[in-house]
Amino acid sequence: MHAFPTAPPGIFMLDGNKPSPHGYGINEGDSLEDNLCLYSPFWENAGSRSQSVVGDGTADGTNIGTTWVTKPRGPVLDFGGLGDAFRVDIPFSDALDMGGATEATWSVWSTVRSLDGARDSRFLDHHGATTGNSWGWAYGPEGGGTLGMGLFINATSGNWNMLSDNSIVTLDECHLYTVTWRGGDHCRFYLDGKFFSNGDKVAAGPIATVAGTADERKIYIGDRDPADATRALDGQIESVAIWNRALETSEIKKLFSEPFGLITPGTQTISVEVAAAGGRKNPLNMPLTFPIGGPL
Repeated sequence: MHAFPTAPPGIFMLDGNKPSPHGYGINEGDSLEDNLCLYSPFWENAGSRSQSVVGDGTADGTNIGTTWVTKPRGPVLDFGGLGDAFRVDIPFSDALDMGGATEATWSVWSTVRSLDGARDSRFLDHHGATTGNSWGWAYGPEGGGTLGMGLFINATSGNWNMLSDNSIVTLDECHLYTVTWRGGDHCRFYLDGKFFSNGDKVAAGPIATVAGTADERKIYIGDRDPADATRALDGQIESVAIWNRALETSEIKKLFSEPFGLITPGTQTISVEVAAAGGRKNPLNMPLTFPIGGPL
């Protein structure tokens, strides 16, 4: 069972203190938990550390040069495009090692501000050592002015750069960008829960095992590696999630359209921490609880 990070006051919480992520329908007991490798909601809104779901536990990650920004949906991490990154600090042997995987899903809520004219940016990257054929996979906006998205996989059959159709990215707007991949088939790119296009190539699997030092083998969000800022993202990321299975189209739709996940309306409740004006103590001194989808 996943140990979800605890959301701060003001964020909707399911009974049992299990957070409903902003924009992600991932709740305890849902099928969307199956094969969930990483979920980083970035709720802390301060400091250099942030907690993530990793496999069946949690692990801290390190914010490298990023800044916190508060948006109506909650805190987000701002990546300045100059080597800013979030490093998931987990052992290499953890569930995030996708070496040998023959299918996977990567999903990111992001606002992309600008794109380099030539180089691809990174939402997520498992690159490994900077020398040799040591990397595993990467996902992010494509360079070259196409406003496309790219999934890059180092498989035992070779390197595959699979690109979406053009103009999936709209600059300065927050969107949910998702891609699924099954070895031997086209990857499928989704925008806001809806199918956008197939990738332009078919990549065989499985994904290669990442090589390098302990730090090199960690996953980076928003860059390939802060020491190599050539793939840095200029934009903001609200949350990311990775599965080592290809989600179905119906599940991807729920990631966007059903923030409370695969639950029956009216059968579960949410609690909201209510703060009084001016920072005074909440006179109710307790969360408000009401049924989801039921009468208030």
